Amino acid sequence: MLPAAATTSSTVGLAYAASGEATSAWVSIANPNSRSAQVSVKVSDAIAGSVISEDVVVAPDSVERVELASVSSAPNFGVTVTSSDDAPVAANGFIALTGERKRVTSMAAIPEADTMNAEAMAPPGSAPEIALFNPGQTDATAVVALGGTVPDQWSSIDLPAGAMQLLSSEEAGDTEGGPVEASADQPIYATLRLASERNRADQFLVLPLVPANRWQGSAEAPTPVRDRTLDTRPVNFPAQPDQ
Repeated sequence: MLPAAATTSSTVGLAYAASGEATSAWVSIANPNSRSAQVSVKVSDAIAGSVISEDVVVAPDSVERVELASVSSAPNFGVTVTSSDDAPVAANGFIALTGERKRVTSMAAIPEADTMNAEAMAPPGSAPEIALFNPGQTDATAVVALGGTVPDQWSSIDLPAGAMQLLSSEEAGDTEGGPVEASADQPIYATLRLASERNRADQFLVLPLVPANRWQGSAEAPTPVRDRTLDTRPVNFPAQPDQ
């Protein structure tokens, strides 16, 4: 089960953010603690002297919005949020399309993992792109599989320290979609970007690749309870063959 809200940690990150003529981006940082948290927000390909590199103070039990406009020299970039005093914080990234048809997508920032090894599903026709972000101080080597197959150019991806790369499934020769898995020899962040082939600029969805041990959930499942205030509709399951 995927978490409905971001998990608290002293360091969280996003592999994908976008800011330009047709998009804007920001990160909302929540401080659930009883004391103020001083956090540092950094991006890949940072513009020297940008305000984003300065410390941000988040008051106790409150949320602070940090704009990501004009902070990176690249149109797509990775983001890290680090608590300077190790106070656990949570963060969500937002990307808004500012064109004629406005759209907003949100994704939870993910805590650092010892080694990223995660999965998400890319449906057929979703034009999947995979963002990889290396927040570390040393270069990393990553491997990405799509639909259970590792394209040749994705079998050994060089990811320099502090760099973000956006991989296109079309350029890799895969248009069928399927499960996406990313792994590396050191901690990285990975995100799956889905779009509509017919209207790619106006319709998109961003899904962080979550470490498997974070979405497997508890072995004890709660008893389901129907919320009668929600609309329901019947589901017609196909007939099953006789055994």
